[in-house]
Amino acid sequence: MGVGSVKRSTNGGYSFENAVIVRGGTYGNDKPFFTIDKNPNSPFFNRIYVAYINFCETYKAKIEFTYSTNIDPGVESLNFSTPIALTDCEDFVSDKLLNGAFPLVNPNNQVYVFWLRSTSDDKIQYFFNRSQDGGRINVYKIQAGDFVSSKKMMVIK
Repeated sequence: MGVGSVKRSTNGGYSFENAVIVRGGTYGNDKPFFTIDKNPNSPFFNRIYVAYINFCETYKAKIEFTYSTNIDPGVESLNFSTPIALTDCEDFVSDKLLNGAFPLVNPNNQVYVFWLRSTSDDKIQYFFNRSQDGGRINVYKIQAGDFVSSKKMMVIK
């Protein structure tokens, strides 16, 4: 199954190549978010980054991430890396719910992926991963904080 599709233009948007399907999971995917490194001084200029929820099994999900592997406009087709799992395949029915996976590139060419996870004790946890090498993200996640929805406060760690 595909996560989403990408069409590339090499002439300022006057025409586009055929769509390229970004590879995804077996059971389906949800909420793909894309970002592009638009810093002309970056070694990864024009690289496309995609983060999404992969329904890895029935009633289970994980956050995955992929990036385009050929960014040269002279290359005939666009390809993407093998998806990287940023979380384990978790049960989302009983106590946890993964929500959104948002990639972004900062001015220093670092790629971040942020996501939320709710828990059975009424918390919403914020996580992120960071890459300093064009998307080869470390597979450890950093918990940035908790939001306790019943008390309307956020605890930053």
